[in-house]
Amino acid sequence: MSAITASPPMRGWRRAAMMTVAPLAVSVVVLISACSSSAPTGSPPPAGPTTTPPPAATASTSPTPVVFASTRYRYSITLPVGWVATPASATWSGLGAPTIEDPAVDVFGPVGVGTAFGSAAPTTSPLAAWVADGIEKNSLFHSDTCPQKPDSVEPVTIGGQPGMLESLNCGILINTAFTVVNGYGYRFGFRDPTVHAATDPADHAKFTTMLASVVFH
Repeated sequence: MSAITASPPMRGWRRAAMMTVAPLAVSVVVLISACSSSAPTGSPPPAGPTTTPPPAATASTSPTPVVFASTRYRYSITLPVGWVATPASATWSGLGAPTIEDPAVDVFGPVGVGTAFGSAAPTTSPLAAWVADGIEKNSLFHSDTCPQKPDSVEPVTIGGQPGMLESLNCGILINTAFTVVNGYGYRFGFRDPTVHAATDPADHAKFTTMLASVVFH
């Protein structure tokens, strides 16, 4: 029978090293396992494209003029940019000299401000008689604030038709234009409280431009 040779006893320092390495190896395995189970599977989704929101809409900086059509007095007129119209709530009888506060006139101007107006009435008078009557009525009904004699009376074109323009200094600028078309006598007024004279180049240009834009129906 062969003799069994016993392994030499393990030296102390080897035993201690193995006892130290074994727990460390277990710890590394556990840490790797934990990281693997918590990491997301697959590749992360690609980031979507960056979008820029469209610019906010802005109000138009170039509004267009408004064309007002008066069904009561059978005409239309192009108003300056920013002006609005308030139609007459009553029909002018042809008597007197209605002003901008009269419900029988169409009123035009910036919002909340009456600057111009228009009205008409049936007439058999020719233009000269209609103008003379209008000037007389203005003097009769407004002599408390206006002179009896106009500062000037000049020809003007109203919607392609001949007319006359009366200018008055009533403490403020007051202009009235007259014409006769299709059996109707028309009166268009214009005032400017900021001008203390009968005429003003800017107002004259604005008013005559409006008068030229008139279309009779």
